[in-house]
Amino acid sequence: MSPSTADAITGVPLTRLAEGKSAVVTALLRVEDGAAAHLVAVGVLPGAEIRLVQRYPSYIFEIGRTEFAVDEELAARIMVNVVQRAADNVRRTS
Repeated sequence: MSPSTADAITGVPLTRLAEGKSAVVTALLRVEDGAAAHLVAVGVLPGAEIRLVQRYPSYIFEIGRTEFAVDEELAARIMVNVVQRAADNVRRTS
């Protein structure tokens, strides 16, 4: 990957997302291979909202009502930005 390509990619790898958190896909790295091309075919595209369900033993994520399982190497190639929900920002007072 050239420096200019690296500069254009934003977000963090899906592997850094906490279980149960939602994010928006910003990029998919190395889409030229078959596994990443399959992700594109099922809708893992920039702008898609994704929710991480499980991290171990496989990364399981949801897009819409469909769940997908991938290994850590492939999950690390899905770049995301965390979605901030209004409920996440509400302070609880007791």
